[in-house]
Amino acid sequence: MKRFTLLFAALVLLASCRPNQPQSPGNDDGGQVSVNDTTVYGKSYEFGMSTFSIVTDAGDTLDLDRGEGHIFGNLDHEGDRFAVTVHGQGTDTASLGVAINLTNVGQFVADFSVCNGRLIISGDTVELLDLTADSLIAQGKSEYRLGK
Repeated sequence: MKRFTLLFAALVLLASCRPNQPQSPGNDDGGQVSVNDTTVYGKSYEFGMSTFSIVTDAGDTLDLDRGEGHIFGNLDHEGDRFAVTVHGQGTDTASLGVAINLTNVGQFVADFSVCNGRLIISGDTVELLDLTADSLIAQGKSEYRLGK
């Protein structure tokens, strides 16, 4: 009986051992490819004619050259929540890519997110055309013209 138990245990172990099979990237969640979000999130700190400063969610302060960056939303209130992309992050010449005032977006849309500096409204990745305290205009699968 002892010999049968040992033989059975050995067979179970052998049957459960399979070579590792490489998984395709992103196929572990139903076939959707996961994307690494490089957006930095935080609260606006200071604005200048040529600079944009943000205190990140991690507590770091980024002083960015506005350069050719695109800013969507108001710069009236320090402390507004922003999502930004940064060119040359970690260098002395870091500059602003895109800044989206999430406080403004939240005034018009409840179901939104941002990935790599792109606004996503209810699952629709949109091109943000205009954002102010009074309106949000974007184009995706649908056109969004939202205002007070």
